[in-house]
Amino acid sequence: MNYVYISLGTNLFDRIKNLRYAIKKINDFSKIIQTSSIYESNPYGYEFQNTFLNISILISTSLDPFNLLKEFKKIENLMGRKNLFRYSPRVIDIDILLFNEIEIKTENLTIPHPEIYNRNFFVIPILEIISKGFRNLNFDLSKINFKNGWLSKIPHRL
Repeated sequence: MNYVYISLGTNLFDRIKNLRYAIKKINDFSKIIQTSSIYESNPYGYEFQNTFLNISILISTSLDPFNLLKEFKKIENLMGRKNLFRYSPRVIDIDILLFNEIEIKTENLTIPHPEIYNRNFFVIPILEIISKGFRNLNFDLSKINFKNGWLSKIPHRL
């Protein structure tokens, strides 16, 4: 069994509904072990858009990293994600942050996620899950270097 930290982000339409639907679809091919709180953050990279809701999830799956990525892309497409330009608004964005304790660097997939230590909407939700006693997967606290600012926990539950 593989253990994976993933991140979900959304800033279009009903953001809570988007997160719930994506989690439901992810649960079709993996087991949800723990979900972070929901965090609201400013957009990253392209500022002229709505704020994002973000969560991290620890899952277990029998899929390898490449097939897991394919499943995530299917969900993004099913939900209507459009890649208009880099950092464009999106219905859902699903990123693999950590996969077991492996490192991969290909054209389509890099693990750990290359920005995992630089974006607070990745770091804070993972730290929340780890602080509850769940797997660390070699998350290195010494590498944390936030490049973006505002992040707010919101009271919704999934």
